[in-house]
Amino acid sequence: MASTAISEKSAWRSPPRLPDFWLWVLLPTAFVLGVIFFAPIVDLVLASLHEMAGPGQVSTSFTLANYRNFLTDPFYFGILLRTCWLGLLVVGCCLIVGYPVAYYLARTQSRWRGFLLFLTISPLLISAVVRNMGWFPLLDQAGLVNWLLLEIGVVSSPLRLINNFTGVVIGLVHALLPFMILTLTTVIQRIDIDLEEAAASLGAGPWRVFWRVLLPLSLPGVVSGALIRLHHGHQRLHDARNPRRQQSPGDGDLHCPTIPYRPQLSGGRNGGRHPAGFCGGAHRPGVASPDCGGHRLMTRWMALRVVVLAVFAFLLAPVIIVVIASFNGGPILSFPPEEFTLRWFEQIKPSFVDALYVSLIVATSTALLSIVFGIPAVLALSRGNFPARDALNSILLSPLMVPALVTGVALYQFSLAFWDLTRISLGGTITGLIIGHLTFGIPFAARAMLAGHARFDYALEEAALNLGATPLQTFWRVTIPVLRPSIISGGIFAFVMSLDDVPIALFMGGGNATTLPVRIFTTIEFDFSGDVMAVAAVIVAVSVALMLLLDRLVGIEQLFGARY
Repeated sequence: MASTAISEKSAWRSPPRLPDFWLWVLLPTAFVLGVIFFAPIVDLVLASLHEMAGPGQVSTSFTLANYRNFLTDPFYFGILLRTCWLGLLVVGCCLIVGYPVAYYLARTQSRWRGFLLFLTISPLLISAVVRNMGWFPLLDQAGLVNWLLLEIGVVSSPLRLINNFTGVVIGLVHALLPFMILTLTTVIQRIDIDLEEAAASLGAGPWRVFWRVLLPLSLPGVVSGALIRLHHGHQRLHDARNPRRQQSPGDGDLHCPTIPYRPQLSGGRNGGRHPAGFCGGAHRPGVASPDCGGHRLMTRWMALRVVVLAVFAFLLAPVIIVVIASFNGGPILSFPPEEFTLRWFEQIKPSFVDALYVSLIVATSTALLSIVFGIPAVLALSRGNFPARDALNSILLSPLMVPALVTGVALYQFSLAFWDLTRISLGGTITGLIIGHLTFGIPFAARAMLAGHARFDYALEEAALNLGATPLQTFWRVTIPVLRPSIISGGIFAFVMSLDDVPIALFMGGGNATTLPVRIFTTIEFDFSGDVMAVAAVIVAVSVALMLLLDRLVGIEQLFGARY
C-alpha cells in the first residue's frame, strides 16, 4: 500500500543504501569548525606549553614555565584572585536579583509575560559597547543617579560610581543578569507546581515554601547557571531541540500562603491547578480573593511586581539613556538634558560610516555562511541516528562556551602561524574577521534552526515522497520552505552577534578592517562626544528592528528556552 511504501524512517530521513549518510552531511560543517576554531584553540594550548621564540613562533622545547610564572608572580596571582572574587560577587548579585524575576516569569499568567520575556532578552541583542556607554551618563558625577541622589538629599556631594570596582560590578551584573533570569525561569518552570501547593496547603508560608521546597528543587539549575555565569558570562542557551511546552490559560496571578481548595478550571495547566502563592478561580489579576488572604497577600504580590519593574528598569536604563543623550544639546554626560538637538547625528565622523560599512559586510557574510554551514549540521543532528550524535551536538555548540577573548587570542596566534606557512595575511582583513565571526555565527544559527526544526512535521516529507518527489525535490520544495522562518532567524541571530562582537574584531581586525563596535570602543577612550552617542542610538534602532523581526519569525523567547 502507498501508506506503507515509506516507512517511519523514510528514504530521505535515513537512506538505507547509506547508513552513515548523515555523517557525510555533517562533515563540511565539522571540517570548517575544526579549521577555524578547534585548530587555533589546540595551537594556543600547545603554544602555552612551549617557550615563545618570537611573535607567533614557539620553540620546540616543552616547558611548564609559563604556568609556573603565572601562578607564582604576585601581580598575576593578585589579578587572578581579584577576578575570582569579582566573579563570585557578580554571580551572587545576579542570583539574588534575578530569582524573584525568574519566579514571576515562570509562574505568572499575566498577558504581559511575553512582553517581559522580550525585554529580558532584548539587551542581549544590543551591542555590549552601546549598553556600557549608557552607564556613563547614568553614573557620572554629573549624571542621572547622582542628580537624583542630590535632589532628594541622600548625599551632599556626587559619588564616584564609574572607573572603579563599583562600576565594574554594576556593568557585569547588567551584562549577565538576563542570562541568569532565563536560566532560572527554565528551571522553575520544570518544578511541579503540586509540590508548592501541597506545602502551602499544609500551612507553610511563602518564605518557608521557598526555603524548603522551591530553592532545594531549583538548586541544581542555580548551581549550573552560577557556574556558567562565573565561567565567562557568554550566551548559554537552552537546548532548543526540545519542543516547547504548550501554554494554556487558566492560572491566576495573586500570591497567597495557603490553597485549601482549588477548583477545576478547563484549559488550565496541570488540570487547571495553580502554582502555590497564586490565587485561582475567576478573579482578575490584582483583585484579592477571600480565600487568598485579602489585602495582605495582594500587597505581597504587588511587592514582587515592584521588584520586577525595578529590575527591568535596571536592564533597560542604559539603552534608554543612550538614546536620550544622543539628542542632548548640552554636555553629553550631564542630566537632565539642556536642549533637544539633532546636530550630533549631522556631525557623525566619516570613520564611523566606514566602520559601519565594514561591519555590514562582515555581518552579512557571516550570516549567509552560518546558514550555509548550519543547515547540514541541523539536519544531521536532528535526523541522524549515528554513534556519538549527542557528543557531536555538544562539540558543534562548544564555541559558545569558550570566552570570545580566548578565541580572539587563538585566532590571532593562528593567523601568525598561517602567515609563516603561506605568506597569506588573515589579520587586519575582512576575510579574517569573517572567519573569526563564523566561530560563533555557525553555532548561533544552528541553535536557532534547531528550535524551528523541533516542530517540523515529517509527514509532509513522507507525503511528498509518496507522491513521487525525489529526495532532492522534497528538500527544496518541502523541507526548506517549512524551515524558512527558523533559517532566516538563524541568519538574523548570526548577523546581530557579528555586529556586536568586539573581542575577536580587536584581534582579527584593524586598519581598513575595523568594525563599528571597535571604532566606538577605541574612540570613547579619548573622545566621549555627542556623535558617538548618535552612532550608538542608530545601533539601538537597528537592533530593535532586528529583534522585532526575529520575534515575529520564530519568537526570541523560544530561542532561549523561556517559553512554556
